[in-house]
Order: sequence, then structure tokens, then C-alpha cells
Amino acid sequence: MFILNKKNGVITECNNEDVINHCKKHSDEYAVGKKLEELKSDAVPVPDEEPEEIEAEAIEPEEEEVAEEEIEEEQEEPEAEVDYSTLSVAELRKVAKEKGIQGYANMNKETLVEVIKAHE
Repeated sequence: MFILNKKNGVITECNNEDVINHCKKHSDEYAVGKKLEELKSDAVPVPDEEPEEIEAEAIEPEEEEVAEEEIEEEQEEPEAEVDYSTLSVAELRKVAKEKGIQGYANMNKETLVEVIKAHE
């Protein structure tokens, strides 16, 4: 399946059913299609460089250490009390990784929060 992020025009291939279901529920933000060609006409041209990914990779190792400590503290509390919207993207990606969610590296904060909540 392919997902079009209507905000930035990026099309991503996705095999994670949780993510696909989330995107189908939020059709105002995402479009889902079985073939890439179905979504190409709606996509916005994106520059070759992807500074967000490069920037996230450069920052992630430092934040990862902090995220591990914070997540360990949060795991002591019941999971229902965790407010994922207060976590950083790096922390949310760590939670998604621990929960076995695929494709988390390409998700924005809002999508990560929704998918993690749906996966509980």
C-alpha cells in the first residue's frame, strides 16, 4: 500500500496495517492507494534533499539517551496514564520500536501518537 501525506505531498510505501488503518481514518490528512500511480497526481514535488531526516538522525543519538531514562521512568507507571503527546519525536520512535510498530521512522509526531495509542 502507498500513503500520501496531503500536508507535505510525500508518498510512502507502507505494509503496516496499524498505520494504514490510521491513515484511512484520517482521510483529510492522508490518501491511501494500492498503486503508486493512484496517488502521484495528488503529490506535491518534494526537493531531493530531506533535511528533516538528516536533522533527526543527527539529533537522535543524544536524545535517545535521555529518552531511555524517561521511558524507563514512565514504564513504572501504568501505560494508560502516559500522555504520548508530551513526548518528543525521538521518544515516540523509541516507544514505537519497543512495541514492534513498523515504519515509525517515517512518521511525524501526530501519526506516531495515534499509531502507538492504536497499538495498545
